[in-house]
Amino acid sequence: MIPREKIYTALFSLVEPLGNGKPFKTVSREVIEVQTVPVGKQPVLFMDEAFEENTDSGLGLIGRKFTVFFHIGCTTEKGNAASTVLNPLIDAVELAVTQTGIDETQRLGLGDLILEAKPKGMAIKNLGNNSTDPLKRQAVCYLPVEVTFSF
Repeated sequence: MIPREKIYTALFSLVEPLGNGKPFKTVSREVIEVQTVPVGKQPVLFMDEAFEENTDSGLGLIGRKFTVFFHIGCTTEKGNAASTVLNPLIDAVELAVTQTGIDETQRLGLGDLILEAKPKGMAIKNLGNNSTDPLKRQAVCYLPVEVTFSF
């Protein structure tokens, strides 16, 4: 069985290069409420380990599915649509996770045990007015990514 931490570390390594302002200022596995992050440290990307499911294929094989939520947050100036900033950030995370053009079995660097890593399920967006700065708007998306593999 592949240790959990190896899976999560490999998945995080796909999105970590999006930090240092390319396009995120803050990228972390530590999950905190997006609106509490100072405006100067946004946009943010946090990896939230949410669900782990073991499945039985009926052929004596056990499969595993992990669902991770990426918390993607940004602020915009009052009067600007937050979605115009948030949508490209979501696209950047999806592209990093799916690794277009790379053999699916090598996606997470764990050989042929990885079956798939892809956005799956309902992404939830909040384009609300809950920034700690009264002149800003806070936007957040919770993007589910499912990693499936067998052991």
